[in-house]
Amino acid sequence: MIRLLTLAGAVLALLGVLAVPASANSTDVTKLAIIGDSITTGYNVPPGDGYAALLAADPGSSVLPLAHNGATVRTWLTLYQGDLDQLTTWQATTVIIALGGNDWYGERSPADYETDVTYLVWQIRSQLPNARVILWHYYPFGIGQSSTACDVWPCTPATSTWATYANAARDAAIRNYLGYIDDSASAPDGHPWSYYWGPDQVHLTIAGHQQLHDDIRARLLACC
Repeated sequence: MIRLLTLAGAVLALLGVLAVPASANSTDVTKLAIIGDSITTGYNVPPGDGYAALLAADPGSSVLPLAHNGATVRTWLTLYQGDLDQLTTWQATTVIIALGGNDWYGERSPADYETDVTYLVWQIRSQLPNARVILWHYYPFGIGQSSTACDVWPCTPATSTWATYANAARDAAIRNYLGYIDDSASAPDGHPWSYYWGPDQVHLTIAGHQQLHDDIRARLLACC
């Protein structure tokens, strides 16, 4: 059975998870759902080699990846709203929100991103009031923002860095009593994440997804 490690502040500090108050009584991750984008679908690697698929394949795991290539927080609130119903049907005990890369790439302002994340959290909690919600700020990209990719007009100027998005994600976590993981520094083995970029400098190689898998398990999960 897979369970979340203790949320005591000292342990969370060691694991790199922000110690914010729990939003619910349950910290059980025997049923883990991940809401994501192409990082979670495992884009550009063979089926089964993405980090979410690797987590699902671990002995005793029960993982529900809900992800779409190109997804933003806004599209999860609009185009993919129906997919959130699976959280209730499946009765997830912990939900990781693994989004933000496409919001940043499309020049969504950090403030708009934070607002959209808050609405998404409300949607999740309306369905699963006892689930633990964790906001994950994943690794940075090697490309810049693109004004041609924005889905809300007018686009904001290309001034936001991945670090400013990390700040917005952290603020959203604090204000909404979420767990928070900042994974933008380096891989578990100490390499910069650029070491694991694929040719597009966005999506990871198979080895990079293995590092994401190892990182999530080391930070959040303990097999007992």
